[in-house]
Amino acid sequence: MNTSVISQSRPTIDAEESRAVDAVLASGYLAMGPMVSGFERDFKEYTETPYALAVNSGTSALHLALLAIGVKTEKEVIVPSYSCAALLNAVRYTGAYPVVADIDTKTFCLSYEDTSRKITSKTAAIIAVHTFGMSADIVALSFNKIPVVEDFTHSIGGYVQDRKMGGIGDVAICSFYPTKMLATGEGGMVLTSSHKIASVVENLRTYNVSESYEVRYNYKMSDIAAAIGKIQLRKLEGFIQKRRSIAKRYDSFFKSWDIIAVIRRNYEEDVFYRYIILMPNKSLAENFKNAMCKAGIICDSPVERPLHQYLNKPDEEFSGTLDVFNRAVSIPIYPSLTDEETERILDTCGRILAGI
Repeated sequence: MNTSVISQSRPTIDAEESRAVDAVLASGYLAMGPMVSGFERDFKEYTETPYALAVNSGTSALHLALLAIGVKTEKEVIVPSYSCAALLNAVRYTGAYPVVADIDTKTFCLSYEDTSRKITSKTAAIIAVHTFGMSADIVALSFNKIPVVEDFTHSIGGYVQDRKMGGIGDVAICSFYPTKMLATGEGGMVLTSSHKIASVVENLRTYNVSESYEVRYNYKMSDIAAAIGKIQLRKLEGFIQKRRSIAKRYDSFFKSWDIIAVIRRNYEEDVFYRYIILMPNKSLAENFKNAMCKAGIICDSPVERPLHQYLNKPDEEFSGTLDVFNRAVSIPIYPSLTDEETERILDTCGRILAGI
């Protein structure tokens, strides 16, 4: 019996990334330098976006993006409740107040209707997260005439209506944390078609580079991280194809289980950052996750806690978020998952579901 643990996610790294890091170490240029510039250039070309600026994390990218579009103290920023707390942090860094909106249960992304209801005269931005590889209704959200920050961390390489994600909002950001679509250790990127926004981000990400003083940030990406990123970006299309291949196997398996609900996803646009099943209720979801973990397969809730709960907002106002949060289970899916591991996941799922 195989007793090795199959993790919820893991980066897909091999000797090519190691050689790239060794070359940077040998060069002696460890901080932000030519490798970062090259990564930015490659990322601009891949996403078909005029400006790309690399930083040290996704949170830093979001902070600078918000500042660049004019978010400041006393303003409000609308964020989805079904997301990570980094959104709250970045908004708070600017002095603004996060306003949490519910999600669309068909996409797990911001609800256009609830977002529209929560726009006020203080609303300075909307953060639209393309959740788990699925696309937020960013075109509709843009009709509100409020600047939209497109978070496409989960969806790098995906499309919305034949347009690459990352080039649709007023400004876009992504993270390269080890569990994301691309892994550089730590890192992030700001993308925009606006020269003005790009200039502000470039000015603020590095302190002590100007004769004039204003508060700036030490948000630079290192050449070590960029070297890994350049290799990862070259591999991205292969990563996406592997994710889609695994997702098709999962789809074929789970469709035979009436107890399981699986969101229908577009294989031409979706990059399948996460593969989510919905159990009938919270109790069965917890039982299933616990049984899978005992079998050495880490299935988890894809979101730690709804953001509205951190802010002590009533659950009744976030019915979509709460429903998905209680029932959602994330099944391991990543490019380094082997065929044998995938088969073991499916066999274990079948055995546990048969006993529920």
